[in-house]
Amino acid sequence: MGHGIAFQILNLLELMAALVGCYQFKKLTLPYKFLIITLIIGYISETIPSYFGESVFFLKILEVIFSAFEVQLFYVMLLLFMHKSSILKKALIFLFFSLIIILLELKIWGALSMYTLLIDFVFYFFTLINCLDAFAYTVNQKKLNDKRSRLLILVPIMVFCIYYIILVILMFFLYNQKNQQLFSNLYAVVQILNFLSYISYILAFVWIPKKEEFL
Repeated sequence: MGHGIAFQILNLLELMAALVGCYQFKKLTLPYKFLIITLIIGYISETIPSYFGESVFFLKILEVIFSAFEVQLFYVMLLLFMHKSSILKKALIFLFFSLIIILLELKIWGALSMYTLLIDFVFYFFTLINCLDAFAYTVNQKKLNDKRSRLLILVPIMVFCIYYIILVILMFFLYNQKNQQLFSNLYAVVQILNFLSYISYILAFVWIPKKEEFL
């Protein structure tokens, strides 16, 4: 019961972040607009099972499609936060998107039970590398008027990725029946990090400067 309430609160906070962003939509530049769309799609993807049940095959496919789309929008946002990206990087990201989509589709059939942790590691490691690139550019730009808002978005993502990567490594080498509860508790921290991330996104949208003030 408690877990269900916490999940609903988390989803509502994600929706609230998206709505605050929508309120500021006219004064936002493209990366922030992609983040808003990502939050909305993420909310829809996460709430589909709670409203319709996870046993409906068609809805499960729909959930996977939304999740894959969310990943692509998220990486477009990161690219827009960077100073530049080479053709090679864009090609690698496109291939990565395709791989994620295929793996998510396979996951419907339960074909990834032994490889899910490895997939998560690759996904969040790749995300962290791109976040660090965007973070480095943001910190080094002294005249960037939306620096505070950018950092309020990028820092929570990096913290989340670092924690999740460490958790995945620990689970890969140490997880067993005896310490199942321990890892369940450690995984609960992920939801706390999500909660703090959504609050940070709300602050980022609130403190965003007017569009004409952007560099």
